[in-house]
This record gives sequence, structure tokens and C-alpha cells, in this order.
Amino acid sequence: MSRLVRRRFPGGRSVIDAASALSGVLLALVAYAYVVPLEPLEARGATPGTVVLDAQGGVLERDRREGLRIPVTLDEVAPIMVQATLAAEDQRFRSHPGVDPLAMARAASEVRSSPSGASTITQQLARRLYLEDADLPLPLRKAREALTALQLEARYSKEELLTAYLNDVYYGRGAYGIEAAARVYFGVSARHLTTEQAALLAGLPQLPAAYEPADHPGPARERRAYVLGRLRTLGVVDAAEAERADAAPLALAPLQPEPLAPHFAGYVFDELARLRPDLASLDGLVIETTLDPHLQRQAARSVDVRLAQLEEHRAGSAAVVVVDPVSGAVLTMVGGRDFESADGGRVNMALALRQPGSALKPLLYAAALERGYTPATTLLDVPTTIETPSGPYTPHNYDLTFHGPVPLRVALASSLNVPAVRTVEAIGVEALLDMAQRVGIESLEAAEAYGAALTLGAGEVPLLDLTAAYATLAAEGQRVEPYVIERVRDASGRVLY
Repeated sequence: MSRLVRRRFPGGRSVIDAASALSGVLLALVAYAYVVPLEPLEARGATPGTVVLDAQGGVLERDRREGLRIPVTLDEVAPIMVQATLAAEDQRFRSHPGVDPLAMARAASEVRSSPSGASTITQQLARRLYLEDADLPLPLRKAREALTALQLEARYSKEELLTAYLNDVYYGRGAYGIEAAARVYFGVSARHLTTEQAALLAGLPQLPAAYEPADHPGPARERRAYVLGRLRTLGVVDAAEAERADAAPLALAPLQPEPLAPHFAGYVFDELARLRPDLASLDGLVIETTLDPHLQRQAARSVDVRLAQLEEHRAGSAAVVVVDPVSGAVLTMVGGRDFESADGGRVNMALALRQPGSALKPLLYAAALERGYTPATTLLDVPTTIETPSGPYTPHNYDLTFHGPVPLRVALASSLNVPAVRTVEAIGVEALLDMAQRVGIESLEAAEAYGAALTLGAGEVPLLDLTAAYATLAAEGQRVEPYVIERVRDASGRVLY
């Protein structure tokens, strides 16, 4: 039989031997991929710096030591971004076993005329996470890269590998991973990336510095056009969409935007240390907060406008706090006008003790309502002198006039001082203190420290506590604790708090 094979098919034995050798090599590679130990993906890579996010995922604060990293799941990335990445880097990603023989053959044939890469996404992941510090000759390094890619493919699904790649690849501007890149380049979440934005980002990992759109807009546009062309060729977008995206401006976010809420970010770290001291010292945390960025910007502008109006009165700073009365979420915290000011700019005025003025009057009248008063109860706004341990005290209204008998509702709405002092004398300072503590103001001391002047602002209260007290009134007496941290995750996305 063997003679017959050799007669009819000259060189047949060589073919059989080659096939047997190839089968042996393939079996060895399969065995290597499944049997040889490999450190888990989640244990590799640098620990990122901690980042603080607003309620919409915008970056409020970050530790730049290891770049900006914000891990996301694949379903938190816009599908067009995933498709653009595959089109730019590895169009056969979902079908190859970790290495792409077709890409390798193409690269080999073009090595002299038009050199191109042949590394798959899995190989790139293997290189970044397992071989970045390996000092090996290029052929040996590429072999190790391919073997590690096979191991990764044997242990993880395509979705897991793609997620790991999209969370680790470097896009420039200190951004590692697609969520960080979307925030840094466009100020949006990865789930909201448009076609033109996705095409630009997908083209960056090859040469982030050379394609940096702020420094090299021409090459960046050319690279974006290349990715859009690949998307069109693959049928992901049609000609009209590709042309629209290609004509779109780069529309980049500022390279170094002004911090949106530095006082708030500092308070977040303080709160984390109070709530979870075991987490406060860890690196690589993603702290998701309650801050509404649009409301924060409006509040900051209102501070600037109001201080400009008060310039002749030498008002140097101001603060704003907004609390959701239903949940207690702190939506806005402007702690001062200029965080970088040498004149106490870093003092968070939202937390500092300040006299509340007439802002305690609603709490006074709430205590009075509990003691039988009604909105129609008549209060006297007449000249009044009260004996105190320090001597006689005669309150006056802001307009320096007296209005005679007035209903409680009018006294409150007009912020009249004299009826308020007479009411606190009638129900007792202890009643006002009790109400203040029940709605969350705990900075006030014993009644004898203030006397009747407490209702006019003699005590000192943090603006955050005062705002929370008003939130309780808005919630019809249901007290909520103000909070700023929604969730804390580690670098792998695991929820810690």
C-alpha cells in the first residue's frame, strides 16, 4: 500500500509527515494554552490612581500617578466604539484563536513595501499586561506574545478579553481605558460616544502622541478617516454617515479644564474616611458621587454674580449647598469663590460655622406650631424689651418700624424680628434648640449660651446642616441625612461601598 501511495502520489510520505508534524504542533499549542499556568487578568496591570466622579460620570478629582482609569463593562460602551475598535485593530477578533494567521501573512508580504502590524487585540493585551517589562529579542518576544494570547483565549470569553482591552489600552492624555479617554477628550461617557468621536478614539492607541488631535489635527483627522473607511467597508456605517462623521469638527474638551467642585471633592474624601476608614487609604478607587455638574456650574456662576453685587461691602466669599429633600443627596456644594486664592480659598465655607441670621425663624415657628400656634395666630410687633443676664435687650426690625398685631404667617414671611423674639420668649429657647437638633443642626450649644437672640442668628451653623434642615421642612418633616457618596468601586469594577 505504501508503495502504491508513493507511485501514485510522489512525495506522499512527506505530505503525511508534514501533516502529522503540524497536528503535533497544534496539539502542543492547545495543551500549552490550557495547561500552563497564567496569572489572572485582574491581577495584572498597574494600580490606577483614585478618581472622584460626579453624578453623570464626569471627573471631579483624580490621582495622576498612574494615569486616569475608570473601569466599565462592555454594555457601558457605545456599540459604535466597540465596532470602531475592532475595525481599527482586529477585524477578525471574534473568529481567531488569539493570533490571526491572515494578518501575519499580510504583514509578512508587506514588510518591505508597507509595514503593518499583525498583533491581534488579544496579543496586544498579552503584551501590555504580561510582557511589558520582558527584555527579550523581538522574535522571542513575539512568540511569547502569541503563546500568552492563546492562553488568554483558552481561559476567557471574547467579551471578557474585549472588556479588559478597552479598560487598559492607552489613548494618550494620561487616559487608560475607553471611559477615561471619552471623558478626557470629549467630556462625555463612553456610552454616549458618537461615530466621529469613536473613530477618533479607536485610531489613537496605535500612536497616541502622533495622533494627539490638539497637537496634530491633520494626522488625527487622517487616522479618523481611515477608521471611518474601515467601518464603511465592513458595513457598520453607510456612506452618508461616514461622510458626515469625516466632515465633523474634532470638538475636543479642554486639555486641563478648571476643577468643577474642588471643595466638594475634598469633602468626599473626608466622608469616605469617616464612613469607611478601611477604604480611604487604598489606591485605585472609583468614587461615584451625588454632585449634579450642571447645577454646580449654575451655583458657581450665581456666587460670582452675587459677590460682584456686594463688592462695595467687601464680601470676599460665599457658599452654596443644594440637597435633594427626598433622598438627602448633596447635588451642589460651592465652598467658596476661588479655591486657589491665598486668602483662605481652600476653606470650605459650606462646612464652616457661620451665624445663620434669620434662617432659624422657620424652625422657631415650626416649634410654635407644635405647641398650639397656627398660621393665623396673632403675634405682636410692638416695642419690646427683654431682661437678659447681660442687661436689657430691645430687638428691632430691619425696616426700623413696628407693624402692630400680625398673623404668624405674615411675621414669618416678612422675617419680622420682634414677633420672633417674643415667640421664643413664650415657648422657650429650649423648644427652638430641640427643633433644630431634630432636623439635623447639632452645632448649637445649650440655651443659656444664646438666649432669645438665638432666633435672630446668635448661634453658628454650617451651611450644609442648615440646608439639610430646610430639606426636612420641604419633605414635610421627614428628616434625611445629607450624603455625597453613591458608590465606591475598585479598579476591577467590584463594588466596595
